[in-house]
Amino acid sequence: MMKKGEKDSSIQPEGAQAIDINRKAREELESIFDYLSEKYGIDYEVMRSIIDAKSKESSHAIPASVFKDRTESITALAFLYLKHHRQMQPDAISGVLHLKKHTAKKLAAKAAKKLDVNSSFFIPAHVFGKELSPFESIVEYLREHKRLKNHEIAKLLQRSDKTIWTAYNRAKNKEFSLKQGDKQ
Repeated sequence: MMKKGEKDSSIQPEGAQAIDINRKAREELESIFDYLSEKYGIDYEVMRSIIDAKSKESSHAIPASVFKDRTESITALAFLYLKHHRQMQPDAISGVLHLKKHTAKKLAAKAAKKLDVNSSFFIPAHVFGKELSPFESIVEYLREHKRLKNHEIAKLLQRSDKTIWTAYNRAKNKEFSLKQGDKQ
């Protein structure tokens, strides 16, 4: 643990070009680190590990625009993005997307497609679970975490408002059924 008032040089960016943060923002960030260190006794290594974990989470995020393509399944599009744009290995992708090994192998064998990766919204790969369909997972995430309206999601994914409404309601009904099953 560092002494009070001592700055950790490990939070300095490696080279000025590594992280381009303006001086005021950097000072505020250092102030926040100092506050957390003093108030809660959290050392800089713990803060760094938390930031690294968050950074790793966001590296599995997929641009929502990828899912506009209707010629492939939602799962195939997510797989292709992670494979070709994040250079992940098929085994790692199958773990992130909760896929069976044979499904991952089939998807890996598909030819590379040009995907639309220009989006202001990113879908974390962890939202793809076993309980909801991939499309339901995306719609639910955009509704509940990004607070988008059905019409906004429909425009983003190039689907009809009714399709979005249906997917969201199915997701809610499945979650309700799962909760009811847990209570029994």
